[in-house]
Amino acid sequence: MTRRDSSPRAPVVIVASAHDAARIAGLHHAATRIVRGQLTLMPPGSIAALAVPVIGEGYAVPIANGTTLIGATYEVDDDDPAIRPPGHIENIERVGTMLPGFAAAADQAEPEGGWEGRVAFRCVTSDRIPMLGQLVDETIAFSQAQQLRGAWPRDLPRAPGLFGAFAYGSRGLVWSTLGAELIASQLEGEPWPIERELAEAMDPARYLLRVLRQRKAD
Repeated sequence: MTRRDSSPRAPVVIVASAHDAARIAGLHHAATRIVRGQLTLMPPGSIAALAVPVIGEGYAVPIANGTTLIGATYEVDDDDPAIRPPGHIENIERVGTMLPGFAAAADQAEPEGGWEGRVAFRCVTSDRIPMLGQLVDETIAFSQAQQLRGAWPRDLPRAPGLFGAFAYGSRGLVWSTLGAELIASQLEGEPWPIERELAEAMDPARYLLRVLRQRKAD
């Protein structure tokens, strides 16, 4: 009797799991980092209601039921999920630079148990540019290290059907649509929505290529 493999299969996989993406895809030269972000929730009546979002050095956004969301901290290489009171103070002070009187009003209105909030984590690269496009096959690339030391991104061996869309940092709403268009164009063989030079700047293989060019590949 032949046992059938019931594992899910697909001709194309797009890894879009933020800081876990490099691990899942087996990338050892992705240069991604985790960035902790703490948000503060200000309940109805604690500050004057905002008619519109205010965004600059920080942001204050009116959300459901009169609550105001403000944030966010930016703490590199910090994976602590716990809420920290100093993070709320930082958020309030940052928004206070945009809204006169905000910090003083928040100080007076702080709940007895402290502000509530939540923590989430961004994924960034060392150059602050996302990882968008087909992933490289690192095993084959290292086996051809000598020949690839002077290569361009288009010369690198790619993992068939495996793409990445991650490391958006704080600009996911801006980058994600462009990333989706770029990957769809690559999959369908259509004209890319951006010039090749910019696409190569976001290529997930760029860090491996630097290693090969510096002759540090094992």
